[in-house]
Amino acid sequence: MRFGFPDPPNFGFSWRNLFVEPVPFSGEKISVAAIVKTDDGTLIVPKFVSRHKFRSLFGARFSAHVSDMLEICIECAEEHFQKNPIYLDWKPPISSFHIGETEHSMAVDLEEAVLIVGKCCSSIFVSEKTSQTAFPGLKKLPPFHRIWESEIRSSVGMHRSSFEINFDKCVYLKEGGVRLNFGFLSEKYVAQFEAVSKPSSLQSALVRAQAKLWQLDLLRNEKDIFGVPNCELLLGLPQSEKAGRNKTIMEFVEELKYEASKRELKVYTASSPTEAAMHLIEKAAA
Repeated sequence: MRFGFPDPPNFGFSWRNLFVEPVPFSGEKISVAAIVKTDDGTLIVPKFVSRHKFRSLFGARFSAHVSDMLEICIECAEEHFQKNPIYLDWKPPISSFHIGETEHSMAVDLEEAVLIVGKCCSSIFVSEKTSQTAFPGLKKLPPFHRIWESEIRSSVGMHRSSFEINFDKCVYLKEGGVRLNFGFLSEKYVAQFEAVSKPSSLQSALVRAQAKLWQLDLLRNEKDIFGVPNCELLLGLPQSEKAGRNKTIMEFVEELKYEASKRELKVYTASSPTEAAMHLIEKAAA
C-alpha cells in the first residue's frame, strides 16, 4: 500500500529577532525585523514594520528617527552575519536595539521561511494575518499575489507564446548552493511578481517583496553564469482609481523602491496583469 503523503520540508533556516526599545529602560520592546540565515548560508534581514506603520505608532518626527536607526542596524547585521554564523554574539550599533536568541525551523523555500519567521516574531504581522482569516467558513481562494502572477503568465502566453517556457524557473546558485525560484527568467530579463489587493495586506506583501528583491540581487551577483540581466519586481496595485491616491499604499511603494535602489534594482508598478505582461514582453524582447 502506498500513502500519498507530501514530502516534508527540507529547507532549513535559523533566525534571530531584532527588537527596538523606543523608551530606554522601559522594557517595552517591539519586534521590527529578523536576521534569517539558511543552512546553506543564504542571508536576508526582512523588516516587519514599514515606515508608514512606524508613523502610526510614533508620529511623523519620532518614527523617522526609528526608521533611520533600523536601516543602520540592518546594514550592520547584514555585513556581520554574511561572514559569521548566526549564533555568534553581535551587538546592534544603536543602544535602543536588541537581538534575540537563535531559533531554527524548516520550510519549503526561502519565501515560506521568511513568512514563518514573521508569524513567530511579530505581533503586528500576526494581527494582520488573523484579520485576513476572520471568516474561516468562507471558500478559501488562492492568494491575490498568486492570482496576479498566473494572469500575467496567461496574458504573456496570448501575446508572445514563445516566452511561456521562461516562467517559474528554478535556479541553483553556486554561492552557498542555494536553490531559488523566479517568476520569469531569460538571458536578458528576470522578474519576480508581487501584488497588493488592499491596504490591510501590505505587511505580508512587504515581507515577501523584500525576500524577492534579495533573490534578484543574489542572482545578478552570479555574473559569470547569468551576465548582468535586467532585474525587476513587477508589483500589482489595486485597480480602483482610489489606489493612486491611497497614501498608505503609495508609502509602501516608495519603501520598496528605496529597498530596490540600495541593490540597484527596479520596481515596476501596474494596475492590471495585462499592463504588467506588456511591460514584461517589451523588456524581455529588447
